[in-house]
This record gives sequence, C-alpha cells and structure tokens, in this order.
Amino acid sequence: MSVKTFTFSLIFGILSYSAAAQKNLPKFEVSIDKAIAGSLQEITFTYTVGEEKIIHGGGIRMEYPVAYAETEFLYWNRPQTHESGLLGYVSGETSSGEEVLLSSYGIAGGIFQCTLKEGELKKGEKLYVRYKGLVQSLARDFMVRAQVRTGMGEDWHDVENPPRIKILPQAGEVPQAPPMGSETEAKTKDPRGT
Repeated sequence: MSVKTFTFSLIFGILSYSAAAQKNLPKFEVSIDKAIAGSLQEITFTYTVGEEKIIHGGGIRMEYPVAYAETEFLYWNRPQTHESGLLGYVSGETSSGEEVLLSSYGIAGGIFQCTLKEGELKKGEKLYVRYKGLVQSLARDFMVRAQVRTGMGEDWHDVENPPRIKILPQAGEVPQAPPMGSETEAKTKDPRGT
C-alpha cells in the first residue's frame, strides 16, 4: 500500500467515524437564524435526543432575556403557558406523542421548562418548544441559553454549541437636509428672521 493510499484511507476512516459519532450526539436547533429587533416571531426550538434517552421528569429549559416595568419593551415577552392568543405564549410537544409538563418561573419569569410527564424519548426522537411573541428590541445576537436533564432528580446540563439568533436593527428613515439654496433652507437659516 502506498503512502498516498494509506493517507487517503486514514482520512476517510476518520471522517466516517466522526460522522457516525455526530449522529449519536444530541442536537439543539432553532427555526430561525435572524429576526428584526422588536418583531413578532413564532420560533420553534428543537432538541433531538442523543444516545442517552430522556425519561419522566427529564426535558429542556430555556431562559429568555425578559424585563419588567419601564424596560419591558427592550427584551423578549415573558413566557406564559395559559393564553395562546397573548404574547409570550410557549408550548411544547414531542415527536413521539409523549405528554409534557410546561412551566415558567424565575425572578423576572424568563425561564421556561418543558419536561416529560411520563414515558421516554429515545435516540433520534425530538422535543419541540414553540415561542410566539416579540423578540428583544436591542439589535445584538441572542444566544439561546438552554439546559437539558435526562430524568427527574438528575442535574441540568448546558446544551453544547447553543444556537444564536442574529437580531437585526429595524429599518429607519435617515433625515435628509433640504437642498442648498431651496426656500426651506432660506427659512431655516436664522430663526429670528433677520
């Protein structure tokens, strides 16, 4: 076997092993990669189970940057599970039809949790969380902070390589100065009229 053939075989083997290993890893994705600041969005967060299954009490929790009182317009709507027609509504379901429990909590109410009521999710099955509300009005990236646990009483662990949503500035009008020598410019030169 030549060095060239050996090198090719080695590289191909490593890539094949890496691809197979990645199929067994859990995956966390988001349905959008960008949004306009302050816009109404319906976003689906999808967690795909890896080798370690999720059982009763296991699931995912996420934290949205929410605010209160005078800063409320700057951040995401507070997650709520009671009224689907209101902003901040969050829901959850699984690809296998297992029933989930939903809750939101935290000092500002920005943490949303979706756990299995019973049953289990096996490798490749999915847990969906949907959010409908306004995204932050600050034009900066939002890293989806999420944690997963495999069952009731287990520790929560950060999701590896969390997705980001790029929050883009709203379109705006740039004020234009009146053309030089126009009647409007002449009226605005001296406010005293002299």
